[in-house]
Amino acid sequence: MTELTTFDFITRNLEPLVGNDAVRLLEIIKDRPLKLYWGTAPTGAPHFGYLVPLRKIADFLKAGCEVTIMFADIHAMLDNLKTKPDLIQIRTTCYEMIIKRILQIFKVPLHKLRFIRGSEFQTSPEYINKFYELTAYTTIKQAIHAGAEVVKQTSSPKLSSVIYPLLQALDEEFLGVDGQFGGIDQAKIFMFAKDQLPRIGISKRIHLMNALIPGLKKGGKMSSSIPYSKIDFRDTDEDINRKILGAFSIDGHVGNGKNKNCMLAMMEHVIYPTLNGESFMIKRDRLYGGNIKITSYKELEKMFQLNKLSSIDLKISMVPYIQKLIKPIREMISEQSELFDSACWHAHHANVPIISSSLQSIQSTQLKKMTKKMTKKITKKTIELSLEDKIACELKAIQKMEQHIIFKKKKVEELRRQMGEKE
Repeated sequence: MTELTTFDFITRNLEPLVGNDAVRLLEIIKDRPLKLYWGTAPTGAPHFGYLVPLRKIADFLKAGCEVTIMFADIHAMLDNLKTKPDLIQIRTTCYEMIIKRILQIFKVPLHKLRFIRGSEFQTSPEYINKFYELTAYTTIKQAIHAGAEVVKQTSSPKLSSVIYPLLQALDEEFLGVDGQFGGIDQAKIFMFAKDQLPRIGISKRIHLMNALIPGLKKGGKMSSSIPYSKIDFRDTDEDINRKILGAFSIDGHVGNGKNKNCMLAMMEHVIYPTLNGESFMIKRDRLYGGNIKITSYKELEKMFQLNKLSSIDLKISMVPYIQKLIKPIREMISEQSELFDSACWHAHHANVPIISSSLQSIQSTQLKKMTKKMTKKITKKTIELSLEDKIACELKAIQKMEQHIIFKKKKVEELRRQMGEKE
């Protein structure tokens, strides 16, 4: 790769670089490989959203970068005790196994990566001394602001959550890297590091940020702490089918940032990057346009925005791709079920209707039958929702199907009209 193409490969599908980062990045890759680190705290169970940064790490390695993955075991306890001390080692081991399996799926050579736990260096005298020095320059207000998007905030924050951003900033120096990679929710911590580290004699680092996939339900991100917002790695094919087909998506609406259509975000940041240049196949009845191969995400987004591709057709086509991605991870977890069960993660399954591909040609009489089946599925399984909330969810799903059927009928009528004009 030339310097320019290496730069493009490193920064593609990432948020715009801040300040002087782009200039510094070009200077480094001109002389030597870029050194980056990505950290993850073993708190909630890893989920589909983790595929976004891990897919990007595969890009970094292909571009010749030297990458360190840090399992932030101490941070996991500091974040409002999301992980209790007795679970830290178990969850860290589970995280490491899942992340390594995902990278193998992405055909990433693990020998090119460095894996390290925060506890291996964050308790050294040198680290502690720099931490004390940094606290002398940091106000409580600055620390709380820096961690606002990452650390669980309360009206009376614990000291552990306040010092969290300081430790993350110092990690850049003690891991010996040129920059840190993380989600857009890390932006305030990255800016804190840029502002504060030079005050204690540590140079500014480059910061690269990936987008976050919005949750499957309206509003919020795909997160371990938000029930029904994510696809879990232990989900069965049926779970995946149910969650994707029940996900919030408005036909023609693309959105951006936190308000981006979650289906499109998954296509852009996970599915297309894993296709390795191959086209994505939309499978639909010939009556509704037939199968179509879409070569790029931009083309798919344009079709969706112009209502040439409906949400339901996109969802139905996405399901097998996602099932294929999740299957080897689920199998690995199943083989180590005793270990993963001891991590005390409890999966949340969205109580949304299972909708088969026959929805493409459903008629109103079939809709009535499906409505009866769906209302019978409202059970006491999902304790987090009241009965009224469950009914509201089911009625909303039925309303969406009715809208889709009206849309399809209009298309059929238009096709018949066109055929009549030709005759």
